[in-house]
Amino acid sequence: MKYEIDTTTNEIIVREMTKQETDQDLKYQKLCSNNMNKIIKEAEAKVAARQAIAERLGLTADELEVLLG
Repeated sequence: MKYEIDTTTNEIIVREMTKQETDQDLKYQKLCSNNMNKIIKEAEAKVAARQAIAERLGLTADELEVLLG
């Protein structure tokens, strides 16, 4: 469903989305999902890298957190 507001009358219009709008919405959702997956993978890689460095230095996770603030 698509919700639109006519700002001159404050009327809320509820209608079915067109095929083009549905396709665009699905494309946008996929793009957002792909971007979120990329961000999550990058964050996980940073955590893994920090853990590897901490292990090489003989630091605990808490000690590393204190150092990195």
